Amino acid sequence: MLFIPYFTLLMCIVVYELQRKKVSYIDFLTIFNAFFSLFYVIPGILVSVWPEFYLRDISSKAAELTQNNVVVFIVVVCAYLLFLIPYLFVRKNIFYNGIPTVKTYTDPSYQKKIILFSVVMITIATILFTITIVSRGGLSQAIAIAGLLRSDKDSVMDKGFMSYLLYVYPYMFRASLILLTYAILVYPQMRLVKILLWGISFAMAILAGLVMGGRLNVLYPFVLVFITVVFAKQKIPWLIMTVFCLSSLFIIYFEKGLSNFFGQEQSLHLDIGNAIYSISSNRGNAFFSITREFCYMLYPIGSSISDMNPSEYQFFKTLLYSPLCILPSSIFNFNMPESVTYLSTFKVLGVTNIAITYPGIIAYGFFNLSWIGFILVMVLWGSILGYVDRIYNQYKKNCAFISLIYILLLIILGLSPFWGNPYAAARSLAIYVMICTFILLFRRLFYLK
Repeated sequence: MLFIPYFTLLMCIVVYELQRKKVSYIDFLTIFNAFFSLFYVIPGILVSVWPEFYLRDISSKAAELTQNNVVVFIVVVCAYLLFLIPYLFVRKNIFYNGIPTVKTYTDPSYQKKIILFSVVMITIATILFTITIVSRGGLSQAIAIAGLLRSDKDSVMDKGFMSYLLYVYPYMFRASLILLTYAILVYPQMRLVKILLWGISFAMAILAGLVMGGRLNVLYPFVLVFITVVFAKQKIPWLIMTVFCLSSLFIIYFEKGLSNFFGQEQSLHLDIGNAIYSISSNRGNAFFSITREFCYMLYPIGSSISDMNPSEYQFFKTLLYSPLCILPSSIFNFNMPESVTYLSTFKVLGVTNIAITYPGIIAYGFFNLSWIGFILVMVLWGSILGYVDRIYNQYKKNCAFISLIYILLLIILGLSPFWGNPYAAARSLAIYVMICTFILLFRRLFYLK
């Protein structure tokens, strides 16, 4: 029975987060602590208490390797420490000394220029979004077939340049949403215009999430707004917190029904764990339906440790090829290695040709190079985030634009690696890097007197 060990680990993380010194009210370690607990520690507690509910829809082998597996718990603890120690070591400037110098400027027309920048992003993203849904037969059809395009590797409906567009416009909507949310909260000028643009970005980001498929993509705008509000206010507004929690629960529970509302779903998409039940017949299962969604990164750990053949190891091929995935394959004519998500789905659900179960950052390391891969992934991730936090801490009082860049990095570097999918992370990182590069190249636009 691993309830007590997992619960003790959760309490240790909570107490540490509440008493530690931070570079901001919300920083990379805050993001890591929250989502690490959500995806690994809390699922460990749930599986320990109610295995009959949380293990019934995965393969018997995966269930056997997950339930009461002490090795899985030890790996979860080691993962946290392997991230935390390098993060603190690098952030406190013990070993690394090379901090780039940033020159400051002032610009009284900051508000007009950030609005113009957001308008340009929204316009380009809207054009790409329109092209995408028209090519799929309209909005309702695009949403209805989202599951097929997301999960079926043999589908020919989402290849080539259209697949490239699919990963461009959602992140532009999200980036403009972050910038406008921050600008509304921090700078009072031209608030009405910014609120109008914010509403357009928010609505379009949700629609883009529906077209991409998956609850996470629909939930992303809410997560971005919540993190940005907390960062800008340096506190948790409880009204925003309540709205965020209720919206998250609604999306997790009803997303599939919302997709089906637009048309009959024609896909090979599996209803993971039957998480969305019919309201009329399964109201009592709402708690298990919602919480089961957060357990799917815990399930692959046991299989990635004990159920791997030497020929199945990936040797970080997807990570090495990930920079190429931002290029349209139909133009450059190259084939990418298969995503680790397919291997994870096979190990957890026992099905092939479908990628719907992300391995998570822990299992991703094991799938690639066993224990060595696991250690490398966690140490490297902790070191990178610690270094970024140290840079932000040094320049946050002098540079207006660095807060904007930091929020973008919080989202992409703090969240994306959790899924263990370098291809998806690279595509989203590419868009945010372009936006950050624009801010850096035209940094006169993003400084205040």
